[in-house]
Amino acid sequence: MRHLRSRLILVIAAARAAALQWPDALPAQPALLERALAAATDSVAPARLAVAGHVTSRRVLGRNLAFVDIESLGSSSGGRLQAILRSTNGPGAVPRPEVIAPGARVALLGRPKLSPRGSALLVTEEAKLLTAAPSEHGCRATLTALCEGRISVEACTRALSPARDGDASRSLERLVRLAASGAVPHPDDIASLVLGIRSTAPAAAVAAACGVPPSASGDDASE
Repeated sequence: MRHLRSRLILVIAAARAAALQWPDALPAQPALLERALAAATDSVAPARLAVAGHVTSRRVLGRNLAFVDIESLGSSSGGRLQAILRSTNGPGAVPRPEVIAPGARVALLGRPKLSPRGSALLVTEEAKLLTAAPSEHGCRATLTALCEGRISVEACTRALSPARDGDASRSLERLVRLAASGAVPHPDDIASLVLGIRSTAPAAAVAAACGVPPSASGDDASE
């Protein structure tokens, strides 16, 4: 019995490690999904893909389900990749839709499929929040997810610190510790986080976070 339990622990640990082994994330482009679907056959499923980009729009269908458009801002080929997110628990969990807010930078891992309308769609299996949305909602949602144990301290710190050092980094560490303990952040702290993220975010990501439709936000030349 003890030997069986040890083997089970090893199997679970190996499964968790495998879940965290991502391929290199490519700039989010619809052509990636189309090529993967074209290479699939009746007996071979489409390959898993990892993509990264900013959320330019989001349509929430429930507490745990949303459709998002992901765009690699500044990419020469352009185009928006649509993905479906269903929040999960465990290693590589997909955060709830409120965390993957417009303007956030994310990495998604999943398999492409055709939507009922015939367009390519990424069915997300795992997700990483790379940078929180540059908005009060985005920062609060990230801290709330940490407080509720839905993202780790490391993931929260990474998402809220795109370009921080010195006093700013120490202030963020204090805020993350407070959020992890369940404390409500002060509005001034949230405002500081938003300013820090906006200082490095592409203009189109800031526009998306402010509710400006992607077609109205203009082109952006920097990632």
